[in-house]
Amino acid sequence: DGHTLYFISTSSLITQALHSDYPLDLMKLSPVSEVATGPLILVAKNGLGIKTVNELIDLAKKNPGKLSYGSFGNGTTAHFAGEMLKSQAGIFVVHIPYRGTGLVITDLVAGQIAFLMDSVVSAQTHIRDGKVKPLAVTGTKRSQSLPQVPTFAEVGIEGMNISNWFGILGPAAMPADVAARINREVNAALKAPD
Repeated sequence: DGHTLYFISTSSLITQALHSDYPLDLMKLSPVSEVATGPLILVAKNGLGIKTVNELIDLAKKNPGKLSYGSFGNGTTAHFAGEMLKSQAGIFVVHIPYRGTGLVITDLVAGQIAFLMDSVVSAQTHIRDGKVKPLAVTGTKRSQSLPQVPTFAEVGIEGMNISNWFGILGPAAMPADVAARINREVNAALKAPD
């Protein structure tokens, strides 16, 4: 009836691109509305003896293959951001994929992995509590939630513009009037103070 919706994220698109047997062709669905977008943040475990991204890079270069970083799964934005950092910085660190954000942040706090590219929303409580060290955010501007944390570009690492993105898709050939109405309703909800 045109009212079945699909909540999509950047990771959904990456997963489809990586798996030819993905059960749904997202490119055939109808775009309805963007819901949210946000940067990723590089956070490191305490006890590494570093305070900046460049110090982390120097440590990784001196210890190739000995540091590991976690992500909330293969093919997620966190995984891709970690690989982008490896490429941009010319470092070799080991990727450890987890099944979700809860497990990976727990292991980072416990010191099992060296760093993580996480969402700002997920990481900020651990940053505020001093459990992890924030180093840099992706994107072109600092996060409003953590304005003291520089962007990668500010510390000399260009091209780290990956972000989490969430949106709504409708069925293929969704009637334009239905898509427009749902778009208006979603945008009105996003502007509501509560």
